[in-house]
Amino acid sequence: MAEAAALPPQRRRRARPRGPGLTALIDVVFILLIFFMLAAKLGVERALTIDASGEVAGGMGVEGALLLEVTPQGGRLSGAAMAPEALRAALAARLAADPAARVLVSPRDGADAAQVVAALDLLAGLGARGAALLPPGR
Repeated sequence: MAEAAALPPQRRRRARPRGPGLTALIDVVFILLIFFMLAAKLGVERALTIDASGEVAGGMGVEGALLLEVTPQGGRLSGAAMAPEALRAALAARLAADPAARVLVSPRDGADAAQVVAALDLLAGLGARGAALLPPGR
């Protein structure tokens, strides 16, 4: 014990205040990066060519074209009001008979953009090659 008393006391170092650790910050950033990469929509987008020039003829005649009117209550195909399931079946039959058939989509008063997009999505899902979007109420 005498030897331990003979040693000079060690100087105490003052602890410097530390800033936030960068390791934890980098970990959080990588976790957020992975989260946003996984949350991003990674599906294949479908596209449908739309002629929105306002000219109905647009280089192609309207003869034989299908008129799809989008209304707040649903849709009308060539003037006949139909339930969504019947409309899908009628469009599928007409497009199966003539895949190159031109479809004129006409939003009517009161129809919102979501209904028009749903109609265009329906056409794309049925394999329509092109559609002409008429101005509302035309």
